[in-house]
Amino acid sequence: LFAGCSAGTEKQVASPQPSQRGALGDATLGYAQVMASKSIDGAPITEDSRATAMVVFASWCGHCRKELAVLAQLREKYPDLRIIGLNAYEDYNDFSDQERLRKYISENAPWLTEIVHADQAMLTSFGKVPKIPTLFLYNGKGEVIAEYRRGKTSPPSPAELDAAIARSLGR
Repeated sequence: LFAGCSAGTEKQVASPQPSQRGALGDATLGYAQVMASKSIDGAPITEDSRATAMVVFASWCGHCRKELAVLAQLREKYPDLRIIGLNAYEDYNDFSDQERLRKYISENAPWLTEIVHADQAMLTSFGKVPKIPTLFLYNGKGEVIAEYRRGKTSPPSPAELDAAIARSLGR
C-alpha cells in the first residue's frame, strides 16, 4: 500500500542524551514527549484516556497523503480514535513550508486537529524514524499496540490497519 518516502533534513538538531533515547522499536518515550509538547498553533497536547494514532508525515510526501486518506476513512469508522500528526521533514529541499502545510491540512485533512512539529530530537525519542510515513498506535493507557515503520516493517493493508485500530480501542 505505502512504500514510504525517504527524507533527511539538512538542519542539525541536538539528539536526546543516551539515557533519554528510546531503543529502536520503543515508541513509549516518543509518546511521552509528544504528550508534553505543543501543537504547531501553540496549544498544549494533553494526554487523555483515548486510544491514539500518531502518524509521522510531511505534506509533500505522496505516500503520506495516501496513508492520511486511509486514516480519514478509518476515522469515520472509529470516531473515538485520537489522531495526532507528527509533521517531519516539511522543509526538506524546500518542498513545502508551514503555509503550504496549513493549506494542505485545511483542504485534505481538516479532521487532523492536533499537529506537532517533529524535529530530529522528537523523532529520535521514537527510536529515530528513518522514513515517512510511519504510524504508531497506542491504547488508552499510552501503551504501544502496533507500529509501522517504513523501511523496517511492511506497510499495513487497510484491513490490517483496521484490525490494529480496533485492538487499540479494546474491540
